[in-house]
Amino acid sequence: MLAAFLVRGSWGPDGKRREWRWLLLFSIAGAIGGHFAYACPEGLSATCRSNEWHLRLPLHHYVHVFSGIIEFAAMSIAVYLAWKRTREHTDWVARCVKGVALAMVIGYPLLGIAYLTDRLGSFVEPIFFVAFSVMVAVELLEPRRRPATEDLATS
Repeated sequence: MLAAFLVRGSWGPDGKRREWRWLLLFSIAGAIGGHFAYACPEGLSATCRSNEWHLRLPLHHYVHVFSGIIEFAAMSIAVYLAWKRTREHTDWVARCVKGVALAMVIGYPLLGIAYLTDRLGSFVEPIFFVAFSVMVAVELLEPRRRPATEDLATS
């Protein structure tokens, strides 16, 4: 993903995309998290969750957790910046970004409840994985120039 973002570059139809650096951070954090796996299924095991909170698990578990936090934060900032950049537009990119932002606005309170209650986290997190995947695809496929039909509509 990092290579794809680097090859695609930061330029979009309106100049540099401010969210691009956050997407780079997201991809780096994802690579780190993928290298350092969970020690146990903390979302499914009360014992694992207890061991996690009492810092009884191997370091690689906490590296994975920390990289996940960085991933969520970086992508959330990237979505916000992309939403700000595209909110005046009506093309497919703007609609997709708005959809991802809406999914995250709905998903974050559910994620908070899941973590506070230690329930349903395995049902809520996939909402974010799908939203993040859509955002990555949108950012990689966004044209460098706006279609002529939208240029005329915004004039």
